[in-house]
Amino acid sequence: MKQKQWRQLREGLAGGVGEVLLYLMACALHETVPDGNIYTGVDEELLYLGAKSHTIVSMVAYALEKNGYQGISKETADKFRTDRDKAVRKNMLLNAERGAVLSHLEQAKVRYLPLKGVVLQKLYPDFSMRQMADNDILYDVEYQMKLRDFMEGRGFRAENVGSGVHDCYYKEPVYNYEMHTQLFADSHKDGVAAEYYKNVWSRAVRDTDKKFGYHFTDEDFYVYVTAHAEKHHEGAGTGIRTLADVYVMLHAFHKADWKYIQEQLDKLGISEFEKKVRFLARKLLSDPQKTIAEVHALRERELSELRYILTSGTYGTQENGVINRMRKLEGKGGKVTAVMKLRYYMSRTFPSQDFLYPYYPLARFKVFVPLVWAFRILRGVTIRAKNVFAEIRIVEQQKEI
Repeated sequence: MKQKQWRQLREGLAGGVGEVLLYLMACALHETVPDGNIYTGVDEELLYLGAKSHTIVSMVAYALEKNGYQGISKETADKFRTDRDKAVRKNMLLNAERGAVLSHLEQAKVRYLPLKGVVLQKLYPDFSMRQMADNDILYDVEYQMKLRDFMEGRGFRAENVGSGVHDCYYKEPVYNYEMHTQLFADSHKDGVAAEYYKNVWSRAVRDTDKKFGYHFTDEDFYVYVTAHAEKHHEGAGTGIRTLADVYVMLHAFHKADWKYIQEQLDKLGISEFEKKVRFLARKLLSDPQKTIAEVHALRERELSELRYILTSGTYGTQENGVINRMRKLEGKGGKVTAVMKLRYYMSRTFPSQDFLYPYYPLARFKVFVPLVWAFRILRGVTIRAKNVFAEIRIVEQQKEI
């Protein structure tokens, strides 16, 4: 997407396009027929691109199909239909292949626990509404190398095995699995989440029909999904699909032990974040007929939070990431000075050992940290030069954070 088009999309998402997407999401979640008059005059291309940037094309298309794409041109309707068909196919293929992976782990007597979208898709009115870029599964780290052999034997390409909190496996045409050995890196939130989930299996419940399959209780699943969303929110941002996830969990888990949930959120230091997204999810998605009016009724602080979410896209933006890192580094906002920029560049060029070692195994040993710095610098001026220069441009554009 060209920079000019991205700016137009951001402006649209912060205004009418974002409101319409929320309205159509609410219609899908409640399986009601959208009123075409509500989105008359909204830029169709930005509506489609906005849905795509938040990975909710399938959900929006589900709603639009109920009124026969009223008021939507054939060209745009075809884009929605095509992407929805692809999303449904991808979900089905991921689900089928996941069955083979979990069956192998069961036979190998290795504990496993499906995470995030794998579980969330079952909470939506229709599984196709919840698009997934990948499947996330927690498993026993002791089986890491044998799992790699198994996955490669099935035609997968392995990446980052033994580096970071998850191993990545890819296979054409759409298969993407993140096999987690832990849920959070030690560097996130000063290790609070990593410590909380250090003995994660003690928080898991064994499936009644499996010997090695596990799941979280409704309460612990809600806490984990919230913690994961907060990680993205505080990093580069998280999008409106998160609000839909929260809404379907609130609906499905209405009998949950909310006192226990609150206690766990407090331990993780994410109570305020959870309160904000729960408020927005309930306020904006509970009744499609009131969605847009509720957006306009938000107070400035709430509206600011919604705009941040609307302009973040599914996994956040590079600009959000830069600004949030600068704020974290400084400990406060304010005018951006030359000293502040220099401090930021130094932290990005020579990050701490705690930051490095989850991603670069050699960095576990202090003596090798300079080698990792050198590798990152070399990669930054060659393979990742485009991203690095884009980050520099964002830093230089900041006047106040």
